[in-house]
Amino acid sequence: MTTTLLSDILWSLATELADRRPEHWATPEDEHGDGDLRRTIVAAMNQHGWAPDGIPGLEPHVWRLHETGVIHLRSVFNGLPPLAFSEMKANPSNWCMPTEDANALRRRLIPERIESASSEDGMRDELDDCEHPLKAQLDRQESFKWTEGRYTLEEAAKALAAHAGVRQESMLQKLKVAAETQSIPTFEPGRVDRYRYRGDGNHVREFYEEVYWDNLNQWLDVEEPRISYRFPNPKGNTSELAADNAVLPALRSNEQSEEVVTDCTPIGEPNSPVQKQRWQEQQILRVIGELGYVATELPKPPSGRRGVKAEVRERLGWGSANAFNKAWERLRDFKDIKDAES
Repeated sequence: MTTTLLSDILWSLATELADRRPEHWATPEDEHGDGDLRRTIVAAMNQHGWAPDGIPGLEPHVWRLHETGVIHLRSVFNGLPPLAFSEMKANPSNWCMPTEDANALRRRLIPERIESASSEDGMRDELDDCEHPLKAQLDRQESFKWTEGRYTLEEAAKALAAHAGVRQESMLQKLKVAAETQSIPTFEPGRVDRYRYRGDGNHVREFYEEVYWDNLNQWLDVEEPRISYRFPNPKGNTSELAADNAVLPALRSNEQSEEVVTDCTPIGEPNSPVQKQRWQEQQILRVIGELGYVATELPKPPSGRRGVKAEVRERLGWGSANAFNKAWERLRDFKDIKDAES
């Protein structure tokens, strides 16, 4: 199960809120180059709050959502949940949550966030009606991302899983290490100057920083030469782009896969046995989360009642019990599914 550090999602949301209100930190002419510093200060206030001026922070909201079961915080050290707000606030880098919880947190705290260039429904209409000051900026960033062939690390891992049949979580971890060590240059949305990490290994945000298609391919040439798939040149072969676009619209929605896949038909039909297996495993993990369980902490069923496995199989509705059972056992072998310790 992919997890996200609390410190990463907090800082991502805090900087996004700062960028939505540039009047708090930006000046028409930044002669002394202080804009980035002022932006960082505003982002810190967004995260922690500032009581003297009545500025609310993200951290109390996160704690409330944890208490009500909307998200599930766990200690990086031993997997236990926090018992008090002070524990969480002391060091957000010590806590993580399932990535699907991080996405839910983002949607809950910034509900009108534009998720993709294809979101032309009520969300974008609301921004049009309100003449949102950052609508043009968000549009430019999204258009720039598509036309330049940039991907978040999460999008890159999903594309490789879909096209090459690799394990998404394993590939994501490799890409995060590559980003942290600068083996793959990373960039903030809409920016062309390289992003530099703080060097403590805890600040690679798979849902935020972006990488270029050609840098990904260079990394694959060196680190994964047996993977034949390569990311397409956005200004090149139209057939390659068409194949990639069969998967990317769903990946770039930043929504959970259940909102895109509503039956047993995968996005981009798997064209090899390995890809088919990876897809089956992803669907099982998706439904486990849908049902409100944590894949690595599955509860034992009460005596005489069916367990999580039976619930997942019923929800998926696959015709072949054999295929389901084999996929379930593979996930157990890879430790993606584990029983909760009693």
